[in-house]
Amino acid sequence: MPTRPPRPCRTCHTLGTWPTHGHCPTCNTARHRTRETRRGNRHQRGYTYEYEQARRQVLTPNSTCHWCGAPATVADHLTPLSAGGQNTPANLVPACTPCNSRRTTR
Repeated sequence: MPTRPPRPCRTCHTLGTWPTHGHCPTCNTARHRTRETRRGNRHQRGYTYEYEQARRQVLTPNSTCHWCGAPATVADHLTPLSAGGQNTPANLVPACTPCNSRRTTR
């Protein structure tokens, strides 16, 4: 099978074959570090002690995903925090990781 021709990194323009969206490993690490800094920590994003208490109430030992019925591993907001939702048990449902990731902040 033929190899890919080298392409420049989108940030530093170093030639190579980059599997990470066109960025060399050094620039890709810097991109992720910048994103995480802008994103903020859990508390800054709204996941407070109130959320942890509600999460414990919603995720019982044998809880199943609200969306597909698989074993639940996370608590999902019915109304996202970004849309004015609250960290209350009434706004949280048990969900599996794929369903929670698929919904994002819709």
